[in-house]
Amino acid sequence: FKAGQAAIALSAFTQALDYFRNAIALVDDPWTKNYEISIILHTEYAACLYCTGNLDESQKHSEIVLEHARTIREKESSYINMIALLKAKGELEQALQVGCDFLAKLDEPFSLKPSKMKIMNEKKITTKRLKDITDEQLMALPKCTDPSKATACYVLGMLFGPLVH
Repeated sequence: FKAGQAAIALSAFTQALDYFRNAIALVDDPWTKNYEISIILHTEYAACLYCTGNLDESQKHSEIVLEHARTIREKESSYINMIALLKAKGELEQALQVGCDFLAKLDEPFSLKPSKMKIMNEKKITTKRLKDITDEQLMALPKCTDPSKATACYVLGMLFGPLVH
């Protein structure tokens, strides 16, 4: 496991794949006795598979993590990996759906087809909130410290390309 992480730090993803594959094979009773290490191993393995262009296998291991992980934090990297690999495969609608599902789990629901009334209402609220704020004040706002909100912003950024495609 540590050798795999060291290989990733050196961008030696092919070697990291071997380390993680071997570690996964050695784990006895992965989802009950060795839950925590199994989540980490499959998450890291899926990321390395993505980095080496093995998108279908990366998707398989991301799905394994999503199936077994207990918390949204444990699933976060796998959701992000799934969005990235689906975009890379040209499956933009599926990437959008996975992203929207993940955002909903982060309590940040995002509709792909909002009504005109919803758009107008949100525009009105946003305009009112920003009415007296200068560009300088906006740029000086503190960095987001809520991990869920920061993740939601990152995911929305990932989804922007498929949304305008």
